[in-house]
Amino acid sequence: MLTGILFVLQSGISWDMLFQQMGCGSSMTCWRRARDCQKAGVWVKLHSALLAKLRNVDRLDFSRVIANSSWVHAVYGEKLGPTRLIGARRKASITSSLTATAHR
Repeated sequence: MLTGILFVLQSGISWDMLFQQMGCGSSMTCWRRARDCQKAGVWVKLHSALLAKLRNVDRLDFSRVIANSSWVHAVYGEKLGPTRLIGARRKASITSSLTATAHR
């Protein structure tokens, strides 16, 4: 099943397109196992263990690291109030009027 899960994640195909001939079990079983592993935190633990092993044998190449802000939680400070508009002001339109008599 791990082969099926990794194949779907690597290739990007949908779960129902996983070939039964690969010998990975049914696509639904692979999906359920992947979901259960996600809920149990298995992927995060596996990732951490792999990084620790690579770090211990000096096999991490940080020259190719990309920081992804989606993994970093935003820190919320005090609210500063509304942001002042600094963009261009709206100009008059030739197709609509901004006067008080204009209605939709």
